[in-house]
Amino acid sequence: MADLGTAYVQIVPSAKGIAGKIGEEIGGDSEKTGKSIGSKIMSGIKAAAAVAAIGKVIGDSISAGADLEQSIGGIETMFKENADQVIAYANQAYATAGLSANDYMQQVTSFSASLLQGLGGDTAAAGEIANMAMIDMADNANKFGTDIESVQAAVQGLAKGNFTMLDNLKLGFAGTKEGMVDLINASGIMENEISSLDGISFDQMLLAIHEVQGQLGITGTTAAEAASTFSGSLSMLKSSWTNVLAALSTGENLDQAMEGLTQSMMAFGSNAVRLFGNIIKQLPQVLINILVEMIPNIIPFAVDMVKSFATAIKDNWPAIKAAFATMWEQIKTAFKSIDWAGLGKNIIDGIVNGLKAAGAALVKFLKELAQKALNGVKELLGIGSPSKVFANEVGRWIPAGIAVGIEGNEQQLDSAVQSAVDSAYSGLVLPSPLFSAVQRALNPQAAQPVEVTVVLDGDARKLFRMVRTENTTQTRRTNYNALAAARG
Repeated sequence: MADLGTAYVQIVPSAKGIAGKIGEEIGGDSEKTGKSIGSKIMSGIKAAAAVAAIGKVIGDSISAGADLEQSIGGIETMFKENADQVIAYANQAYATAGLSANDYMQQVTSFSASLLQGLGGDTAAAGEIANMAMIDMADNANKFGTDIESVQAAVQGLAKGNFTMLDNLKLGFAGTKEGMVDLINASGIMENEISSLDGISFDQMLLAIHEVQGQLGITGTTAAEAASTFSGSLSMLKSSWTNVLAALSTGENLDQAMEGLTQSMMAFGSNAVRLFGNIIKQLPQVLINILVEMIPNIIPFAVDMVKSFATAIKDNWPAIKAAFATMWEQIKTAFKSIDWAGLGKNIIDGIVNGLKAAGAALVKFLKELAQKALNGVKELLGIGSPSKVFANEVGRWIPAGIAVGIEGNEQQLDSAVQSAVDSAYSGLVLPSPLFSAVQRALNPQAAQPVEVTVVLDGDARKLFRMVRTENTTQTRRTNYNALAAARG
């Protein structure tokens, strides 16, 4: 047991080391490494799928080519100098019989010996009758929806003298010799009616079948369906594709095979478009028909369902009522257990706190907005401290405006001053330091100043200007006081 524990201790770190080494080798980022590996694996899978698809096509081509070569060999052996005509019919069989060239030739080869025996070895006639029989078999299968293999088995049985599968043709004749006799008589290929099959060859049986199918309107349905029906064109497309695969392998008649494939694709596409177009056109009517069929059944069903529901409620009303009562009591109990006061307080507190938070945010926003507006105005007006705009654009013009106002109203000012002076000084005895000075000059010994009475008459402004010019501030105050006393 100790040895086992030692081995475990040695192996586990080694395994972890291996993982690390792998990570180092393929890249340090494990996630990227995983994605890279996944991408490479998917690329490899896609490449492998593409290679597999190509390989399948190549494999199918080789197989079809090998089968075709074998079939051509059989036709050349049986039809000799007229083999090319049979091969030409085989190349057109995708459209005339809904078969690939290989399938066509294999079927012809299967009954060609009996056919040639009845025709005395006439390969040309045998080739024509064989082509007729192949188309008749395809027409029969298409007309009656029978599996082509069962129709081919019936014809091969006739070649061997076996009539049990004659009824596979669904032409209304029993699968017996007598049935074949009746078919031949119905076809009219013999000058006189027959009572047995003695002396009747296989080719005559094929001609009789062809005539009867013509009478029933079966002849030519395969070619018509290949051109006009979805299933017929699909069968033609499959057969023409098989011909292309075989031609790719053998290298013969590839152009003809490709032309047949192109025609088949065009026919299939046209029929597919027509089919889906019909479905789309008919779909609304189909839906309406479904509704028309359903409504009469839906209404009684709905009425019955409502009645059943009402009956169930009525029958179970006591239990339903008790259940609702119990549920109502539970609801009331649940409501009573809730602290509505606390819940309401929490709601209001939440609203208040929200408003507070919002108010603080709003105040902050308005402050920021006002500051931004103020800064914008200051920037626009060039405000530093003091405002350069107001200094240059407003302040400098105030004194000039005052001066202009004074000059413009000088005449009114002069008139007002003159009127005031005239009123004040008219007949006034005005003591004046000027006159006192004159008195002292004339009579220095005089103790009292000489009163000079000046009668102001005329332009009093001259005297006012003289007094304003000569008087000092004190003298002007004295004169004003005297004027006030005189007027008082």
